[in-house]
Amino acid sequence: MTALPISVKGVILREGRVLLLENERAEWDLPGGRPRPAEDDRAALAREVQEETGLEVEVGDFIEEYLFEVLPQRFVRVIAYVCTLK
Repeated sequence: MTALPISVKGVILREGRVLLLENERAEWDLPGGRPRPAEDDRAALAREVQEETGLEVEVGDFIEEYLFEVLPQRFVRVIAYVCTLK
């Protein structure tokens, strides 16, 4: 069995609101993306958030890990972390 792709996601709270972005499937999603080979999850998340939003964040505690069905029978392992703005 091959390993599932990983997507790291950031939960960024500000004034009681969570930052969401519209993805390529026209769905609202947390900012984040796939780590590069040998890249640490937290470093990848900080890079992805900066690339997608222009915001610099500090990646904090692990929140949750779950499987998400992106397309029928295509799953991604999502790993979510708390992020705070720098």
